[in-house]
Amino acid sequence: MTGALTERDEAQTAPRRVSNTIAADQLRGIVERIERLESEKAGIASDIADVFAEAKGNGYDVKTLRKVIKLRAMDAAERDEADHMLDTYSVALGLKPQMEMFEPDTTMPNETADDELYDKAVIVVIRDQRASTSYLQGVLAIGYNRAASLIECMEDKGIVGPANHVGKREVLCRVEQSGSSSGS
Repeated sequence: MTGALTERDEAQTAPRRVSNTIAADQLRGIVERIERLESEKAGIASDIADVFAEAKGNGYDVKTLRKVIKLRAMDAAERDEADHMLDTYSVALGLKPQMEMFEPDTTMPNETADDELYDKAVIVVIRDQRASTSYLQGVLAIGYNRAASLIECMEDKGIVGPANHVGKREVLCRVEQSGSSSGS
């Protein structure tokens, strides 16, 4: 009788073993695919780190590159909304003056004083306290050479200082952030 029970038990557990083997094979396949993808992900992350290191070696700011990549992943409406919200919060916290608070000096005798783009560039540089050719190029959507000539004109007029040893310029003009406006 012991032999009969063993055959019956064997007959009942055989499908379970087959099912366990199939599930184990399926699970093993899933785990191996995940491990392979994780390995590929680590390789790609290493490649990305190498590209950022190369960019840094060529003088590019890695933080800014990461921001640019993040911005490029957004559509235009998302970028505009993010810019608007940042400007709104910056003005509310006093980190940035409102545009209406600054009027460019057009009394200086120079042909660029009449140039509307130059006036916009001066407003941007003083408002944001950033005197970089590439920054101006991006904000005003102009070419690099035009942005560079605008920065040079601002240096000639004493709005920004000369480039230092790492190419940065100090903005020499500031916007007064008083709530009152004086009438002249």
